[in-house]
Amino acid sequence: MAENQKPKFNVLDFIIIIALVALIAGGVWRSGVIEQLRIPEANDTVEITFLCQGVAAGSDKVFAVGDTLYCTDDGLTLGSVTLTESEPTRIYREDADGNLTVSESTETVELRFTVKCTGRISDEGFLLGGTRYLAAGSTVSAHNQTVSMEMTALSVQKSR
Repeated sequence: MAENQKPKFNVLDFIIIIALVALIAGGVWRSGVIEQLRIPEANDTVEITFLCQGVAAGSDKVFAVGDTLYCTDDGLTLGSVTLTESEPTRIYREDADGNLTVSESTETVELRFTVKCTGRISDEGFLLGGTRYLAAGSTVSAHNQTVSMEMTALSVQKSR
């Protein structure tokens, strides 16, 4: 009599089989989708102008033309410095009469520099290395061989 009995198929067996099929299908789908979503690196060349504020006077030569800059957060190569400028930090104060006066700091300077970068450019901004989005107003921590600084992107322009 035991030889004629068929194994019973219950709800728990059905749930386990569905879970295994879903797990395998999810893995196959995910690996295919990730490869399709990976944005190919383009070789668009842009020039990004950055601003560093509050740099100690006398330290305005920390980035020189030709220096290669790297993103401190993820190690991506930001690009090569093509232009540097500095000027004393402007200090705006209101006097007793309510008038706004402007003076220049003798202790700090504003450092502006342009970096030539390669990546992918779109209407929304610039994608560095296929993973890091840069646009005007974005903040980046970058370094060269000697110093690390926090900087703000002022403009992103396609190179000629």
